[in-house]
Amino acid sequence: MKRHTWGLSRWLPALLFLCAWMAALCFAQQCGPLTQGAAVCWTGEGAGVSPADLCQAERWAAEDGSTSFPDLVLWQEQENQMLTDRTGERSTPVRLLTVFGQADLLWPGAFLRGGWPVRGDIQGIALDEAAAAALWGSTDVLGETVEWNGNTYAVRGVFRGDDGLALIQTEGSSTQAMDRAMVQFQDGGGGSETTAWLSQNGFPVGQVTDLPLLGWVLNALAALPGLVLGVVLLLRLGERLWRLRRSPLLLSQCLIPVLAAGGLTLWVLGFPWEIPDRLIPTRWSDFDFWTALAGELTEELWTAVSGAMGTRDGLLWPAALGCLVWALAACALLAPAGRLRPETETGLLLACLGAAGSVFVLTLLFARMGGGAPGRIWWLLPPLWLAADYGLRRHDGWLTADIAPPGSALPAGEEERL
Repeated sequence: MKRHTWGLSRWLPALLFLCAWMAALCFAQQCGPLTQGAAVCWTGEGAGVSPADLCQAERWAAEDGSTSFPDLVLWQEQENQMLTDRTGERSTPVRLLTVFGQADLLWPGAFLRGGWPVRGDIQGIALDEAAAAALWGSTDVLGETVEWNGNTYAVRGVFRGDDGLALIQTEGSSTQAMDRAMVQFQDGGGGSETTAWLSQNGFPVGQVTDLPLLGWVLNALAALPGLVLGVVLLLRLGERLWRLRRSPLLLSQCLIPVLAAGGLTLWVLGFPWEIPDRLIPTRWSDFDFWTALAGELTEELWTAVSGAMGTRDGLLWPAALGCLVWALAACALLAPAGRLRPETETGLLLACLGAAGSVFVLTLLFARMGGGAPGRIWWLLPPLWLAADYGLRRHDGWLTADIAPPGSALPAGEEERL
């Protein structure tokens, strides 16, 4: 019984570590579609950009021959808006998003039927499944009509969701300012490019959130436990070479395996890593760069989370917080998980298969929560750590004569002669 308890005490922390690590990845992947481009919010009465102003900027850009006009959607949000079916017998409150532009930039919904109303389709509406079920008891309602504010709209699509959400397009000639926007450049620009573009076109800059940078940070957080594990492994490999620096023969024997293990570890970690331009100083001698950058990012983050939360923010920020919490939990479980140390080749094989199988099962479970396929670091680093740790411990035993090296035993007659 004691032996089984000891085995469970070694396996359980390792399994909890994988669960926490995969949960961090799942939350980061949930944020992925919501971190494309830059989000702009204008505060104050009448602040924002109107569809008419945007159309004029598009015409000027076309006349100038500019090809750098970004994909953009303007939007505003209204709560507790009543939608009524054509009979007037059923109605349901919804959170209504009025947009102008590419609606898929705003809300990356998974559609059960149809799609978003396109720009210029001012008679179309898209509903989530909760609103559709409240009005008709079904999601197969394409072509049905609803009324809002004296206007009639035809259902163009039904997407997943249980919050009671609806989306309509507005006219391009509207002069009513919209207080939110999503801006996405074809070359992947973020907050700096959006701020410059708004200024160049004479639009108020507003509060700009650099979503691509946030997405990079979340992906880095999700990979942080693996990065810590990989760095520790590289340090152990380097320490082994350092210990043998005064024994050229022993050093030459383990040099190639250690370098191969180190190179494989770097490849599994995805080295070299891509770093956003905003995090790279223009001059390495500019020591105030990091202080200024930290202040800018802190101000952006505080502005984003302290302002009025929109529907999109209600998806993004809780998922980002979940990624942070689970990544830190996985890092805290690293030391207990390291107690799983197989003593035999069979135990090593079972541990590696168990790690890969656990990642596979967790991938299937988290796929229902919006997670996707994990990268190679999640698949390969745990088995690599187990194998490298086993090899280093075997080498330790060989160096201290606890384990005889293969082929080292001499015949009895040869020992007597020596």
